[in-house]
Amino acid sequence: MKSQGAATLLALGLVVSGCSSATTSIEASGRVDTDAVVVSAPRIVVPGTDLNAGFAPVTGQGQSPVRASVAPQLRLIWVKPVGSQVATGDLVARFDAAALRAGVVKARAEREMARAQVGVIDDNLATVADNRANALDTQAMIRDKLAQAKKMRPVLVKNLRELKATLASIPDIPQTAEQRAKLKAAIAKLSAALRQLDAGVAKAKAGLAKLSDGLGKLTDAKDSLDGVRDTVVAQAPAADAALTLARWQLGQARVAAPEDGILESAANPGEVLAPGATVATIRSSGPATATVWISPENSARVCLGDKVALTADWAQRELAGSVSAIGARADYPPTRQTTTDIHLTRAVPITITADQTLPAGAPIDVALTICTRSTS
Repeated sequence: MKSQGAATLLALGLVVSGCSSATTSIEASGRVDTDAVVVSAPRIVVPGTDLNAGFAPVTGQGQSPVRASVAPQLRLIWVKPVGSQVATGDLVARFDAAALRAGVVKARAEREMARAQVGVIDDNLATVADNRANALDTQAMIRDKLAQAKKMRPVLVKNLRELKATLASIPDIPQTAEQRAKLKAAIAKLSAALRQLDAGVAKAKAGLAKLSDGLGKLTDAKDSLDGVRDTVVAQAPAADAALTLARWQLGQARVAAPEDGILESAANPGEVLAPGATVATIRSSGPATATVWISPENSARVCLGDKVALTADWAQRELAGSVSAIGARADYPPTRQTTTDIHLTRAVPITITADQTLPAGAPIDVALTICTRSTS
């Protein structure tokens, strides 16, 4: 890439840093050293748990299935302007979180419903104590609860597996420490709940066997209902975990900067982004540098501090910079490094510090002025 501006600059015969410029220059190609950090759209798993804690209520109402699925694509409603300076943790973008807020409300309602089931079972225990005739109803209910518990156990196992998968998908970095701690606590609660569920089922089965031997024994009926109650109580941690997860998902709708820098590019508000899609890129706010490789012979003709002309297809005008470092020895350029001479074997790296912002990783052409050191 040639530039008329670069030629003009060289023709002026500038003298920089004690070096007198010749009328020729060394042409080299390189790449901007700065890398950009990609900020991605969150990968969200929407929690959904049983509104009735896994058991049909005494009123005979139905129950909702337990499930978890990847969230649909999210619509970006705000993003920080390109060129903004950001610090680690600063809010960079925000997604439409209406569905996620609704998920929190739903999970909270499910948790309260799960807790309410304990009261329902307690009322049935009082009824059994008051009326022996309820023993037959109790027997039928226990069988129903055992059937429900049998269906519920694989669901609990699935919930536990999905919580663990969610935890594994969150990067173990300081910014996610709080979320990971909450998920770990939820996993521990759910694991305990699963053990309690198995214990409750065992108690319910034992009670049912006793009822088969004597329906009139209200004590046996009470033992059975106690087992059912245990299974209901065991579901409470699952509902708590679902609420914790829903709240965490809502927090993911707010995208924060992972490190300090300048917002180099960003998606447009209104765009619908899939999980993992790029929301923005952040580059270091330090001086932009580029590296070019030239032959050892030419490196001896370059002086530190010399002004250079920078041109690129992506630049609308000629840019300026200066030589900030000259390599101490010749070596093989990296395979990804652009070089002007395709036959170049060993070369010397020259670091250029630009006066302007340069896009991270972009290719660039450099016109280095050939200078002779002053002998005066």
